[in-house]
Amino acid sequence: MKQLVALLLLGMVFGTATYYSAERAVKVAVVNYDEGYISIRCCDHIHVRKNSSFKAFEVGNGITDVVEVTVKSSDPSFDLSGDFYVQPGCWHDVTGWVGNIPNGTYIVPVVVEARWSDGSAKITKSLIVVVGGCCNERNCRR
Repeated sequence: MKQLVALLLLGMVFGTATYYSAERAVKVAVVNYDEGYISIRCCDHIHVRKNSSFKAFEVGNGITDVVEVTVKSSDPSFDLSGDFYVQPGCWHDVTGWVGNIPNGTYIVPVVVEARWSDGSAKITKSLIVVVGGCCNERNCRR
């Protein structure tokens, strides 16, 4: 028992207690959907007719590299999936297709994933799609 106490005392006297501390500044810029490195532009409400294609939104490239983009939607009533490339400084239209579904207002979740040589980005957005009724540009507020 004396040996154990002596060992503990030696460990406390000659042991190394270490404390580390660090500080780091983090800078985060929060911008609108259409002002980022990878951007999307869309209407507040998208008005569509049954059994037709429609322009859902645009994807913009605000960096100097070509961007590979994948669009996915988990709602099977609206076909919005696809892969494409966007050149620097350009925008690409994302079109969708709506089948024969009941008239009404739908919330369609969309994920836009972009990849380029030095990084990647992911944007999630819920589109409000109105099926049936009036379909004109006056209903589009950007």
